[in-house]
Amino acid sequence: MGRARTARTKPDAQPANRKLWRELILVAVAPVVLFLLASLLSYTPDDPGWSRSGSVTGQISNFGGTVGAWLSDLVFYFFGYVAYTLPFVLAGIVWVALFAADDRGAGFTPALRLVGLVGFLVCASGLVHIQMGAAPALPADSGGILGQLVGRSFSNLLGPFGANLFLLAAVLAAITLATGLSWLGLMDRLGQWAIAVWIWAGASVVRLREWRQARAAREVRGETRKVETARRARREPIRIEPPPAPVIEKSERAKREQQIPLFHTDPAGGLPPLSLLDDPKPQPKGYSEETLEALSRQIEFKLKDFRIDVEVVGAFPGPVITRFEMERRRA
Repeated sequence: MGRARTARTKPDAQPANRKLWRELILVAVAPVVLFLLASLLSYTPDDPGWSRSGSVTGQISNFGGTVGAWLSDLVFYFFGYVAYTLPFVLAGIVWVALFAADDRGAGFTPALRLVGLVGFLVCASGLVHIQMGAAPALPADSGGILGQLVGRSFSNLLGPFGANLFLLAAVLAAITLATGLSWLGLMDRLGQWAIAVWIWAGASVVRLREWRQARAAREVRGETRKVETARRARREPIRIEPPPAPVIEKSERAKREQQIPLFHTDPAGGLPPLSLLDDPKPQPKGYSEETLEALSRQIEFKLKDFRIDVEVVGAFPGPVITRFEMERRRA
């Protein structure tokens, strides 16, 4: 039973121990990478180093002190300006060594990733040496000793144009091996972003134009309202006339039938009574004078939207239809 328990716990303990060792290595490597990056960023030729004596009695301005000054001078001596990428390359190497075995979906083995990282340093140093040439601030020009060796070799074999072309292709291939980056996928993604930015810019221009037009329309409407308010204060109120009541003369029969009979009998000849033709009962007014005044102003504003400048001078409410009398306003 004791052996069975030991056999069960060993496979579970191995991944935990491996994870713990990885974390310890990362904690130990992180200060080294940050120290190297700070030393490279604060490098000055006045500090003593690998290739220059510098000022013996002067103050060292490098963030890493004497060790940082010597280390940064040595790295610049070998790699030139490409030395700024060395901390990231070292971090990539550590990451590949610790976690690349668990990355099964990348398609590249850890060996290929290491080849990509080292190849990037070599090819980038040569390309920088060909492109930038001399650099008085650095101990061995822009590409360092490695860049001089690679750049001159490629230039002698392929010429300046061929050397730039093949070294650039080698740098791109090294980045792909190291990171698994697809350049075609990157171009596709950049194209999508460019199209999205173009569509957004076009929509923004349209919204800005519509906003300016709306603001101009509001300003014009505000000025129009001010003019209309001033004109309304000076104008006479509209004429509101109710429809005239029709005058109908009553016939002899109508006068005779006004007397209520005692007995309901059918009229002579079977004719219906004339009371069916009596005037309807008076209906309450449909609109008040204030409502008719507001409707008149609304009609003027609505017609002004169609560039028709009129003035309502009269309103004639009826039982069903209300008529408005309008006159075209003089300029």
